[in-house]
Amino acid sequence: MPLNRGNLSLSGEDCLQPSGDDSDKLSHQSGSVLDLIPCDSSKMYPHQLEGFEFMWKNIAGSTDLKDLSNSEPNDVGGCIISHAPGTRKTCMTILFLHTYLRLFPNSRPVVIAPASLLLTWEEEFKKWNKKWDTSILFHNLNNPDFSGAENPEAVRMVEANSHLMRCNDVMRVIKVYSWSKNSSILGISYNLREKLAVHNRKGTKDPVKKEKIEKKDEEMRKILLDLPGVVVLDEGHTPRNQRSSIWKLLLKLRTEKRIILSGTPFQNNFLELYNTLCLVRPTTANELPLSLKKFCQTTQWKRAKTDDINSLVQPHDKVADDAIVNLRSIMAPFVHVHKGILKENLPANEKPLICHERQKLEDLKTNTDAGIKTRFLVELIQLSKALGEKVLVFSQYKEPLSFISDQLRLTFQWSSQGKELLHMHGSLNLRERQRLIGKFNNPQSQARVMLASTKACSEGISLVGASRVVLLDVVWNPSVERQAISHAFRIGQEKVVYTYHLITKGTTECNKFSQQMEKERLSKLFFSPADKEIGDGRMSSLVAEDRKLEEMTSSKNLKDMFDQILYHSNAFENFDSDATP
Repeated sequence: MPLNRGNLSLSGEDCLQPSGDDSDKLSHQSGSVLDLIPCDSSKMYPHQLEGFEFMWKNIAGSTDLKDLSNSEPNDVGGCIISHAPGTRKTCMTILFLHTYLRLFPNSRPVVIAPASLLLTWEEEFKKWNKKWDTSILFHNLNNPDFSGAENPEAVRMVEANSHLMRCNDVMRVIKVYSWSKNSSILGISYNLREKLAVHNRKGTKDPVKKEKIEKKDEEMRKILLDLPGVVVLDEGHTPRNQRSSIWKLLLKLRTEKRIILSGTPFQNNFLELYNTLCLVRPTTANELPLSLKKFCQTTQWKRAKTDDINSLVQPHDKVADDAIVNLRSIMAPFVHVHKGILKENLPANEKPLICHERQKLEDLKTNTDAGIKTRFLVELIQLSKALGEKVLVFSQYKEPLSFISDQLRLTFQWSSQGKELLHMHGSLNLRERQRLIGKFNNPQSQARVMLASTKACSEGISLVGASRVVLLDVVWNPSVERQAISHAFRIGQEKVVYTYHLITKGTTECNKFSQQMEKERLSKLFFSPADKEIGDGRMSSLVAEDRKLEEMTSSKNLKDMFDQILYHSNAFENFDSDATP
């Protein structure tokens, strides 16, 4: 891979060689891979330790160092780590990659994740490098700035030609070059990975320059498909649509050592789950019995439209449930499930609320008391504000959040400078989002409420400053809401977390909620731990008492609002069973 002044190139046969055989490095070693991790394994959480060993057994064939040198290709493959959001999957995976690189320095791992999460990965590597006194190089291909991990020769060449630093393509070439030459890890977003795979990119009309660009793009495509020895797909349910180009692209990866990280692998239906199986274990997907393939590809469920909350629970399809159990048994050897959150680390529990109202949106625009959702939110914030608690409010739509922002500023006389009220939406860049997160989580800040788009912060964000989470609407995919709740309900939370789900009677929300319940039931049937144990091995049945809600329901001034409110805890049974007070 020559580096000519002013003309970076990825050409060179040495760059395109596979990972290489590191078995001779293992032949004289004994013990376990646990002996090689940079921290005390006894300080890992039980689910992290299990997941770490599970990845080794699937990706490398064993945790025993002598056995690793004798692992046959047929003994290894991909795996799914289905750990609940907020249970530190990233840290566990970094430990795995660290030890894997020590034994297989030519493996060239790649982490593919949503762009918003790549900054988290980059910061996590920096943090653990400092804590463990190690130097795991991580090249974030989405970050146009130098990180200090790049090849010195390439950096000097670019610094001597300052105009090159303004070219994203040049910076990416340097990062890929550095990754290919060193024992390091490459990070790239799903969108950028898809973009780099596109042929005939629009650009210069100059035929000579165009030919050079196309040649460089082809080299980049080949390297990113052929060179990685291990691929980690964070939020691995993202490429689940077989019509999407990113799903088709990932199928072409040369390595079958693929790790899918997802707190919610089951998103909408079993066709998507089958597509996920094709990514992580293509051979297993091809060898599925025809009846199961047909079940995955054709099974759909429909529920009658209803606004009666008591008719939401409907009979189950036993034939479908039996097929699910069969599919689960096939996938069990390469799916590690952890749904609980440890008792000593998270004293949190959730209590969903169902709110019914027929008020029109126009009424809400002029009076916060006109709509039950807005009225409930104002009352909840008022009580939380008095006790110094923070409230996190989610919606999938921009308009309600903008409207509520204006209403809250007017009601509580808050400034427009983003002190008490914060708003996280898709138009903000990643660094601005990180600033808002830090401000909201800081107990010394004036921030009291964060309004957040479920799309803008749907993955890997910690908002443990909140102890109250309000969901204003219903989405078709329950895992989206589940991830939203988990931003506050995660390891590192020191308070009890309550969730209020506001659902409007007489609209499609009730039907959406009905379908959510069925999807959650199927997901729980497939991805719940077989032994039903969480945390320290005991299933908690304790539900934290919501004194604020009791105060609201006992208020005479709010009696009319609560005439149409009832609890339906079975609807969110999965949240209750996942929580440990």
